[in-house]
Amino acid sequence: LVSSVFGGSKYTLTGGIVASATAPVLQLVFSKSDLDAVKLISTLFVSNTTAVLNFTSALATDVAGNPVAPAVVSPPTAFTRCSTALALVSSALNMTSGELLLSFSEPVNASSISVPAISFSNGSSSVSASAGWITTTNGNVQRIVFTAN
Repeated sequence: LVSSVFGGSKYTLTGGIVASATAPVLQLVFSKSDLDAVKLISTLFVSNTTAVLNFTSALATDVAGNPVAPAVVSPPTAFTRCSTALALVSSALNMTSGELLLSFSEPVNASSISVPAISFSNGSSSVSASAGWITTTNGNVQRIVFTAN
C-alpha cells in the first residue's frame, strides 16, 4: 500500500494505523515491525531526501468514494529523524557455550558493538570481556560468543 524507494532500496509497509485523517492531511503511524524493518535499511528514512513515499490508489478514498491518485511524494512535507535512545531490554548468558544474547528496544548496527565495553560483576569485583565475536547481523537481538584470549 505505501512503500518507500531510495537508492535501490524499497520497503512496503505491512501494518500501522491511521492516526489522523483530517482533510487534507493523513497521518500514518508505522507498526513496530515496519519501523524496525525500515531502520535496518540504511538508505531509507535517514533524512528528508531519503524519505521518498510511493502509494497506490488503495491508500484512501474521498467522501464520495473516489480513490486517491497514485503518487510519489519526494521529499515529504515533514520529516523527523529517529531520536529514540537505544535501550537494552533483556540479556541471557550461557556459561557453557560462552554466548551472550542481548535484546534491544530497536535495531542495532552490529558493527557498532564493542565487546571490550562489556563487563561482568558479582557486586564486589568485575571482569571485562576482552575477546569475542558478533554472530548476528543488524537487528534487535545480538548474539556474542566470547573467546579465550
